[in-house]
Amino acid sequence: MTFVGPESSYESPNASGAETFPALSVQVPGMVALPLSGPVYVLEVHEVIPEVASVPLHWMESAWLYQPFLSGPRAGVAVKAPGAVASTFNIFVVTVVVPPGPEAVQVSVLPLSGSPTEVAGSQPLVDVTDPLTDQCTMMDELTYQPLSPAVPSIEYVTLGGGSSCCTKRACASPGPKKAAASPSAAYNDTRCTSDPGGEEITRCSPGYSRVRHYSDAQLAATGTSRVCQETTDRYLSGLLKGILADDVITDVNPFVYSRPIEPEQIVDRDEETQALLKHAVGGHYVRLYAPRKYGKTSLLRRALVDGERQEGLLPVLVDLYGVVSLADVAVRFERAYAKELRGAVRSRVEDFLQKTGLGLSLGAFGISARLQLEPKTDPLPALHALLDLPLRLEESGGFRAYIALDEFQDVRKVPELDGILRSHIQFQGEVASYVFAGSEPGLMKQLFEHKEAPLYGSAVPLRLGRLRDDDLAAYVAERFRETKRGAGEAVNPLLVSAKGHPQRAMLLAHRLWEEVEPNGTATLEDWERAHAAALDELQPEFEAQWRGLDTSEQKTLRAIIAGDGSPYRSAVLERLALSKPSAQKALQRLRSRAEIEPDGRRQAIVDPLFAEWIGGLA
Repeated sequence: MTFVGPESSYESPNASGAETFPALSVQVPGMVALPLSGPVYVLEVHEVIPEVASVPLHWMESAWLYQPFLSGPRAGVAVKAPGAVASTFNIFVVTVVVPPGPEAVQVSVLPLSGSPTEVAGSQPLVDVTDPLTDQCTMMDELTYQPLSPAVPSIEYVTLGGGSSCCTKRACASPGPKKAAASPSAAYNDTRCTSDPGGEEITRCSPGYSRVRHYSDAQLAATGTSRVCQETTDRYLSGLLKGILADDVITDVNPFVYSRPIEPEQIVDRDEETQALLKHAVGGHYVRLYAPRKYGKTSLLRRALVDGERQEGLLPVLVDLYGVVSLADVAVRFERAYAKELRGAVRSRVEDFLQKTGLGLSLGAFGISARLQLEPKTDPLPALHALLDLPLRLEESGGFRAYIALDEFQDVRKVPELDGILRSHIQFQGEVASYVFAGSEPGLMKQLFEHKEAPLYGSAVPLRLGRLRDDDLAAYVAERFRETKRGAGEAVNPLLVSAKGHPQRAMLLAHRLWEEVEPNGTATLEDWERAHAAALDELQPEFEAQWRGLDTSEQKTLRAIIAGDGSPYRSAVLERLALSKPSAQKALQRLRSRAEIEPDGRRQAIVDPLFAEWIGGLA
């Protein structure tokens, strides 16, 4: 095909001269095109329809939801002036209420940010210096721009009247600290809580009453220590915004039995705590032993806290439960120091560990990470460096370390570990105090009382006994009273069943509390239901424990119960088909594992509820 006529040329705008047509070149096809075949194409020509502006059926206004890097015009027209508007970002603001006579004048403090926004409120702003009632106010911070800007609303939570109980807390906003309307109306840096650093003053007077709005839930949320703060904030903000119903959990069972309790919740143990501290300050090492669930870990925590507060000791708690290798022990020691050390001491110790070149660190990338990346790494040099840290702490500022090794009996699973420990601690008497805590008396005896053992005679023995009935009764009655209940006549059978066992006493008290309604008093019927519920809960545990005993041990435990503490009564042994030598050997094994313990001239099963369960097998 040959094109005849003018063709477009590749003219450059910068070229000089006039445009020239036709093009100077003619293209000649390399072959002749074949003729068209098939039906003739019919082309319909339509008239051009001009574009006409259209109107939408429904108008929808649009505004900025997020702030993009680049933005252009929108079709919608903003109803309000651009800039920051009120959102649902929650802030607690202190409101001071001062009643001059029968009337109250309220003062609200509103943190300002972004463009000014009017706040709906009828109370005038006045300055006060002697408030009788403080309140926490919920309002919206001026931050984001929602689709429908609106003026924030103010709601007031009444915690008391002119002669009621008033709780004043330091309320917070996420911004910097700002001055409030009066010296007593201030907010800190985060939220309204009972955390250290926040102001908390409780003032009570006769005739206390609270208005049931969401103040009960607020008091419960802000008054519970060490509860997940995010959960507390979510509950509280949901209540104040009206999202959640005003019936969150405020009535909480005070008896904890499923984990080690906080130091301030321990029942008595004052004498044991003082004994541990005296030995620590005197430079003596202590061997603390007791059956499982007797509260050793909780006691250790209390002693460490009191030692730091009263004596200036640097506390370190190392959990050795389940260690099976030197690598495990090195990781446990490194984590313990990483958890406890703070400030300048931590910086100096971290610097020392880094200089060893052994992969040790108080941060995330420590010996555990190195062992995972390089499994063939020898952990022994790292362990030696960690065991020498008490000397480094003394060099860093004269600190005396107070180191508690919990579940110490498990060191026997690691060959030569007790010898490695001795090679370090024997030179640290002037800079560190150690507590070796274990729950299996037989193993602890082998570690410290056998002459061939490396740690022979190196620690003062201290046995943790059962709780006294008077201490336990006072503790249970007080917790019931604090939660608006009465322990009543159920206390005595609880003490008889618990027999001073710390964890079982808390379990029974927990179950009893669940049976009593608020403002009620426990009855014997409540106790019977609580006791049965506790045994039902422990049924799987007791069955597994029973199957772990050999036949002679099972018979010996039944003989102890049938003989009222004496396992050698002829009639009982004959009925159980148990010989006296077999019973004697079984008693030694059970005693070494703290399944039983001496009670005067008799033998007693350590767990009183397990004893009840065994008694039901006969």
